[in-house]
Amino acid sequence: MEGRKYLAVVAINENELYANLNELQRYLILTTVLLICFGVFIIYLVFARRVAINFNDIKTDLLHMADYDMTREPSTDYSQRADEGGRYLPGDSDFEKNNIKDIISKISDHAQNTAATAEELSATARVRLRLLLKRCECGRKILQKGAAGQAADTQDATKNVEGSMNS
Repeated sequence: MEGRKYLAVVAINENELYANLNELQRYLILTTVLLICFGVFIIYLVFARRVAINFNDIKTDLLHMADYDMTREPSTDYSQRADEGGRYLPGDSDFEKNNIKDIISKISDHAQNTAATAEELSATARVRLRLLLKRCECGRKILQKGAAGQAADTQDATKNVEGSMNS
């Protein structure tokens, strides 16, 4: 109202005033949550598969090493990595394979030598046991003959003593 010095006061319900803002706030929160979920899914697709593939490669290579299968080439060359994988996992070089093969062949050779030595010791023990049993048998025979001989000598002496008393 122009030219007049009136002030108009309008009363509006607070819910009516903020209804659009509340609705906008709900849409913004829902959109933010959906964008975060979508972003996490995209990050999972991009990065998690790469990490999972690397872990599966490492697992496969370690399982082959644990089975002493040195004929299979590693699925990835780990020698260029600067982490633990590069230090401990085999690369394309034959250095690690040859070392492990040498260790296994040395263990096998020592096991064969140990088995041969055990067989020799067993044979020697059998021979010694036979000799010991023969000695025990000889000793038993000597003791039996000695006891029998002493008894015969005693009987002869008794007969001699009786014969000399009767004569």
